[in-house]
Amino acid sequence: MTTMREVLDSAVQHARRVKEQHVRDVKGKPGRTDIMTIIESFRGDEPVGVLFTHPDRDEMLKLASIAARGFSADLLAITMETYSTHGSAEIQDNPDTGKRWAPGEMGKFFQKHGPDNGLVSEALFFCAYNRAGDERAVSLPYRIEGRRVIWQDIDPAWDEDGGQGAGVVPNAMRQIMAAPTVQQRFASEHSGLAGVLGGHLTPEGLTASADVATILAIRSLASNDCAIMTFAPPGSERAQVLRERLDRSSVVDPRTWN
Repeated sequence: MTTMREVLDSAVQHARRVKEQHVRDVKGKPGRTDIMTIIESFRGDEPVGVLFTHPDRDEMLKLASIAARGFSADLLAITMETYSTHGSAEIQDNPDTGKRWAPGEMGKFFQKHGPDNGLVSEALFFCAYNRAGDERAVSLPYRIEGRRVIWQDIDPAWDEDGGQGAGVVPNAMRQIMAAPTVQQRFASEHSGLAGVLGGHLTPEGLTASADVATILAIRSLASNDCAIMTFAPPGSERAQVLRERLDRSSVVDPRTWN
């Protein structure tokens, strides 16, 4: 199975390219340089679906829950905009309050004191969770200079060797990855997916049909615009099912993502 390290390394490379192109496109204008939150779902070694949604923690967690259960994902990886005290990890308190950083305070500190504040920087945050209970996260601080993104060093937040993150997102993601998948639920309550989606389909066709249903549910339940890519080897039965039911442009060869 694809490891968390491999998934996060790949996510970092994807996000760097997306971020750099986006900053060029918006000409580095303040307030417009954030990229969308990216949610990647994997089954085994293969990417199943990638969601792009507006930066919003609660919306991200809602869609991550649907993706994890509907795609029967073994691993979920998330990329999101955040703030970091990279290089100043020993400073635990907010200088403005004299107390520990509260949720959202780093962003307020950055907006108040500007990018040259010497403590808090903008950053991309990457985290991955699997069904075995492992998790891993890294932060990639950056600064915007004109139309360029100046990257700093990657900062390990916590790793898969027993480390765990604290806060709303890590706690919610553990619950999400511990919840039964659609396939597990139907296997225990009905005669499997074939009893729900149609006994004439092969196992590959059944899984593809379940993925179609998941994508349609995400599109229906998303509060904001949500772009979705799904993956299928060209010429496969999976590709045929997905292309018949979805926008052809949203079905991608998995080799283009890996």
